Amino acid sequence: MRQLAPRIERYLAIVENEYEIRRMGTGSAPGVRVANNRLNIADHSPIVTGATVSAKYCRECGGRLDSKWLESELQFRAVCGNCYSITYENPRVLVWCYLYWQDKLIFCRRANAPARGRWALPGGFVERGETLEAAVIREVNEETGIRLNPRNIALYRVMSIPHMNEVYVEFRSELVRPPQTTPGLETLEVKGFTQAEIPRRELAFAEMIPEYPDEFYRCVSAKEFPIRSTVVRPVDPVLARGDCAYAAI
Repeated sequence: MRQLAPRIERYLAIVENEYEIRRMGTGSAPGVRVANNRLNIADHSPIVTGATVSAKYCRECGGRLDSKWLESELQFRAVCGNCYSITYENPRVLVWCYLYWQDKLIFCRRANAPARGRWALPGGFVERGETLEAAVIREVNEETGIRLNPRNIALYRVMSIPHMNEVYVEFRSELVRPPQTTPGLETLEVKGFTQAEIPRRELAFAEMIPEYPDEFYRCVSAKEFPIRSTVVRPVDPVLARGDCAYAAI
């Protein structure tokens, strides 16, 4: 990484909704200014290219984005080479639902990639303008045909997966009667499993979530559902097959 001049000291001044970096020290360099998500490099200050960005083009002008190191934020950002707008790449938010009737947990056999043909909890991405609760109600209905009562859903766990840039918000809902299911377009089959009946070799994403779904079955048995936050990170590949193990922190 290219090093910035050691004699130049910087400090960050926050003024209302804009960030301004003023150079102090030798010379009278005009500095770098970031205001309203736009970068102004008046003096061609060294900005280091490095980390990969997933977005390719600027939302403001359509120019190509490059990964630049910004001293103002002490990290890489996606910066437009044409208008200098900054595109912030925030985590994607998904919802899952542990939907259960007595000792059976409802699973969906996925119709689409990834993990087509494998069993997963109903869930998906939160849409623009949706609340988390509205998103989980919609996803459950789309995939299982079950209409949840908004008063009958509760937060179960928040799971951060930083290497995938995703955050899962997991809810739980106990059904008050035996479920009548109708698989949606993204679902091949809907079925309830007891803990003993779980098709473990056919579970989707089980390798990413330690103790899934056994931890929830234990909560059902104990009738206790502590809300907690978990971080899931990959660890070194295990065995010679190249499989990747994950650890909850």
